[in-house]
Amino acid sequence: MSTNDPLPWDQGAYLQHAEVRNNMEDLADNKVSERDEIRSLVPSEFQDFLDVFQAKEAKQLPPHRPYDHTIHLEKEAKLKLHPAYTSSDLVLIDIRRFSTTRPSKKLDYKRIGPFEVEGAVGANAYCVKIPSSIKIHPVFHIAYLESYNPPAQGKSPNQQLKPYQTIIADKEWEVACILDSKVTQKRNTMDWEPSAHLVNASPRFRP
Repeated sequence: MSTNDPLPWDQGAYLQHAEVRNNMEDLADNKVSERDEIRSLVPSEFQDFLDVFQAKEAKQLPPHRPYDHTIHLEKEAKLKLHPAYTSSDLVLIDIRRFSTTRPSKKLDYKRIGPFEVEGAVGANAYCVKIPSSIKIHPVFHIAYLESYNPPAQGKSPNQQLKPYQTIIADKEWEVACILDSKVTQKRNTMDWEPSAHLVNASPRFRP
């Protein structure tokens, strides 16, 4: 009998196994450990796994591993997916969604700053104090902000250009007047074809 063979549950096999378990418990209570008596109680298809039914196998299980860390939970706490900024914190702004005057988007700046946070606007946005040369809205979603970590003491920051004047906000246009309009109806793709186009077609499509 292999491990993939199903047990004949409809023939009451589960009752036989239950009786084996009860008989083995009786042997354990009577402190009877003879291997032959246990073998007589185990069905023939499970004789190869006779050692599994021994009481000594239960004592050889690995010991319980103690927990090596503690998790402190706060009751009814809200999940914070992003850091919470306070007034006067310095942040970097992600400008990859804005247009710039640089020739290559791949080599363009990804973040600029640092800028000072003025305060929170709602639960997921912050107002940032940006220069007047940047013609974009000063309120940013928290996903587009990143905490600024100043260089360690004794290390000079890398020289980096500040492309504040290169950012171009989304252009807005005002319509002066409507010169013309046209309504296009849906058209069917069916069209007439000359019979010469059907020479190599299926016989049912030939004229």
